[in-house]
Amino acid sequence: MFFHCPYCQFKITVKTAPKPGKYQPKCPKCNGKIVLLVPGEDPASWTAERVPGELPASLTDATFVGADASISTSPSGESAAMADRTVSLAPKSAPIGADANATMPSSANVAGYDTNDATQMVTSNPNLESTISHQTRMDEADSEFTVATQHTSKSRPMSSSGEELAEKIGSYEIIKELGRGGMGAVYLARQLSLDRPVALKVMKTEWSQDAIFLARFTREAFAAAQLAHHNVVQIYDIGEDDGTNFFSMEFVEGQSLGDALKKNGPMPVEQALSYILQAARGLNYAHSRGMIHRDIKPDNLMLNVHGLVKVADLGLVKTPTMNEDDDQLERKKTEPEVGSFGSSLRSLPSDITMVNTAMGSPAYMSPEQCRNASAVDARSDIYSLGCTLYALLRGAPPFSGQSVFDVMSKHATEPMPAIPGIPASVGKLIEKMTAKEPGDRFQTTTELIAATEEILKELAGTSNRATEQLQTFELLAKQFQSTPAKLRKKTVVRGAAVVALIAVVVGYLAGGWLAGSSLLLTAVQTLLSYFVVDGILNRTYIWKRTRQYLFGARLNDWLMATAFIILVILVLWFTGLLWVWVGVSIVSVGIAFTAVIVLDRPIKVQQQKVLAGIDQLLRTMRVQGMDEESLRDYVCQNSGPRWEELFEAIFGYDAKIHARAKFAENENFRTTKFGGWRDPIIQFFDRTNAERQKRKDLKHLEKIEAARFRAQGMDQRAAQLQAAANADDFVEKVNRLRQQKTEVVNIKEILTKSEKPSQPSNRPPVNPVKVVDQLLFGWQTRFLLAALLIVLGGLWVKAYRAQIAAATELAKKIDISANNQQDSQEAALKAAGSLRVLLQRGIPIDLPVFGTFRWVDSLNALVAGLILLLSVFTGSRKRQLVMLLAAVVTASLHFVPGIPTLGPIAPHHLGMLAGVSLTILAIVLFKPAEELVEDDEE
Repeated sequence: MFFHCPYCQFKITVKTAPKPGKYQPKCPKCNGKIVLLVPGEDPASWTAERVPGELPASLTDATFVGADASISTSPSGESAAMADRTVSLAPKSAPIGADANATMPSSANVAGYDTNDATQMVTSNPNLESTISHQTRMDEADSEFTVATQHTSKSRPMSSSGEELAEKIGSYEIIKELGRGGMGAVYLARQLSLDRPVALKVMKTEWSQDAIFLARFTREAFAAAQLAHHNVVQIYDIGEDDGTNFFSMEFVEGQSLGDALKKNGPMPVEQALSYILQAARGLNYAHSRGMIHRDIKPDNLMLNVHGLVKVADLGLVKTPTMNEDDDQLERKKTEPEVGSFGSSLRSLPSDITMVNTAMGSPAYMSPEQCRNASAVDARSDIYSLGCTLYALLRGAPPFSGQSVFDVMSKHATEPMPAIPGIPASVGKLIEKMTAKEPGDRFQTTTELIAATEEILKELAGTSNRATEQLQTFELLAKQFQSTPAKLRKKTVVRGAAVVALIAVVVGYLAGGWLAGSSLLLTAVQTLLSYFVVDGILNRTYIWKRTRQYLFGARLNDWLMATAFIILVILVLWFTGLLWVWVGVSIVSVGIAFTAVIVLDRPIKVQQQKVLAGIDQLLRTMRVQGMDEESLRDYVCQNSGPRWEELFEAIFGYDAKIHARAKFAENENFRTTKFGGWRDPIIQFFDRTNAERQKRKDLKHLEKIEAARFRAQGMDQRAAQLQAAANADDFVEKVNRLRQQKTEVVNIKEILTKSEKPSQPSNRPPVNPVKVVDQLLFGWQTRFLLAALLIVLGGLWVKAYRAQIAAATELAKKIDISANNQQDSQEAALKAAGSLRVLLQRGIPIDLPVFGTFRWVDSLNALVAGLILLLSVFTGSRKRQLVMLLAAVVTASLHFVPGIPTLGPIAPHHLGMLAGVSLTILAIVLFKPAEELVEDDEE
């Protein structure tokens, strides 16, 4: 039984006949209001009319993909509880025998691949759901209807209970709702710290209140978040905000293979095999770490805009700690048991995701998964992947039927239907992947990968396209590295640098301290302004990392930053450059903005054209079977010494650093760093953010574990202590998992042991030596000492310049004879504010209340403070200690008795030279790469 929407002609299917009457439902597709007249059970007598003057806005601002919706009404006139969000079917006039409160769903949901144009149902899912794509995907909603919409729909973010959701959850800004499921709602959100889109899943209150389930799920999701692979959707973050539990996932720009299949129909053999091969690589990575997917189907394989396939939807992942009871977590609801399959399940189509029953989609499920989902292994995923390959080549799953029973029975008993027109080797591959008995299939995805790669090689034949591709790539790489706009920018920048250097030198020599410092400040401020303007306009990687660092800052970090800003302002005021700096800032921002628009934008436009050609070439190579790691090596090795810029433009900064480290020991591999000045800054951000994330994870896990132990009957104090021990132990093991580079690590042991209480001694006792070390030499202490030295040094500069100015005014009033002409010249030099004057020693500064600082009588205190400030921004302990020594030498060497004067070089000059030399030596000797090694050893 069905009727069509009078606005968009969408087919709306009704499972159970409603009572006679007049209803006002909304179309689940276009959201248009409908006047539905139901005179009897015969749908032919039903009439669906438009509401006068009503035109759904969605008909003009959204595009829909054909899929059917379902309305399920009960004999009493009310619909079954199908979705979290429903609308009333209130009749205009109360119909005889009809309930005015009948409801129908109004939200839209993308489900699995549709067979037989049948009604679809997606039941609730007690695990994580990945909803990722430029096209909305809501694979696991509670509703008994399915509509595909674009994510540009204007739905208001709602909580799982139907209430309006806050516009911000944690550090995520909610953009729109993507879908709802058994665990809660999925939203398209923006991660504020990194300014990137994510899929944010907000957990239902009923699951959040189940302390034991929440603890198990959090541990498993947290462990999965540490695993990263090119062909697996990445989990980013797990957290809680004011009682709302959430987790964020990678948002893939592209579409699912299910969407591609619906849009374009069956795929060419080589293309379908390449997609399955990529999915098999992602599954192999998961399988090797003890994770079974259990719901492989076209809709859960995402194809991004670069032709890279990612295994999505971790909602049905079979992790090692799950057992048969875990698979039935929602049995407390009214669903019938597996095996009985009540009447509500008999009408289900074959490709739905069934969490409450056999855990998976029947159209793609292995026979053993139909019987007992909790006992399946990697071979079940191989079977589902074989059915997916079948669907990509045929345009439909291998089996269909009128009910779940029919489909499951065919999977268990009937042979796989043949696909006409495909190579025999491909047919044999599908036959082995979908063998009825697990022992007759490929036993591992490693075997499957090898077999698929061999078939792709056979299909490619002996053509010389590899040589042609290499020649094309090398040509495009040269074009990228030498675009006309880039060469023009290089010439302009070099010329500007020379002009700036000459201007600063001339300014100091001819115009004095104020002129030279103003020009130098302009040059430095222009570079900083360029960084900010370029970051804001182009969303550069280092700008995003800077945002992440700032968003993650704690109160003491902001206090230190405020102190630093005040320090800079004081220094500028001491030196008489404060208002000069204000003017310079305005000018520098204008210069930076002009440089970004005039110099950078043409480069980006020209390079994007080249990148489009490279992207198409790499897509072709992926279709031919090249794995992502080999593809990246190919780009490194064939782009010349300046490969880094091109590689970063294609794969990103993090991938570039990984590739650089990979080829560092290869003596024959030449490289020229691109943007190397960013590396120490990003390394500093990495260290800081890693510490912050560790503290955040520990705090969140402690809270979750404490609730679990309390739910198990432990008193609050004991639960808190045990939770701290468990959290420490778990985070330590997971961190080792993240750092693992060669040996394959299985998460089974980690997750299984985490179920049991850890020994309370896991948290190491406080080390008093480290506490003292942090107190005396921590970055906060060094920063405060640096600030003190800089302030005192600045006060001395200001006071000394005032003394010189007063002496100069006095000299002007004295009649200067020919005999003291030299004194007159020196007075004029001092009046000009020469830097040479500041290199002399003067009387110590005298401050009210604090008294006289006798050791601050030269520029040495200021220089020592700057050296100490520089040490704050390095993570190497050796470099920190050398810089600390350099600051001490600079500030105090000239007070040591017996230091000789070497011509014009006074003892305090020697102190500054020694301190600066030690600082330069520390920077040269202890490079950033060594800092990382030291950090790992610590």
